[in-house]
Amino acid sequence: MMEPMPAERPLSHVGRSVMSDQDFCKWVSTATPGDTITYYSGFLSVDTCIETSLLSKLDCTRLGSLAVAARRAFDAGLVHLVQKRIRQNAFIYLAIARPVPFARRIAPNRPLVREGAV
Repeated sequence: MMEPMPAERPLSHVGRSVMSDQDFCKWVSTATPGDTITYYSGFLSVDTCIETSLLSKLDCTRLGSLAVAARRAFDAGLVHLVQKRIRQNAFIYLAIARPVPFARRIAPNRPLVREGAV
């Protein structure tokens, strides 16, 4: 028989800072398809809200910026975003690099700007 999950929230943020949105974007730009990064552990929707977060105001703001960067990378088709529940009210948030979408690949001999479009 499974034991009930504890209701307390993890204090995973104690003693370490939140990953910056710049570091996340650097990872996205260098990751190869299938690479995975844990960009946060905790409860993202709660921890991005200053009124409910156990994080400092600065880390809460940084986490909000990180969440926006992760969502933009997802919207651009660069990553899959996955959350894994580790216990009640505690998750790890993963980004998995996707192959660069075919339409966004640039042929080596194709100019980045159309002639006369400068």
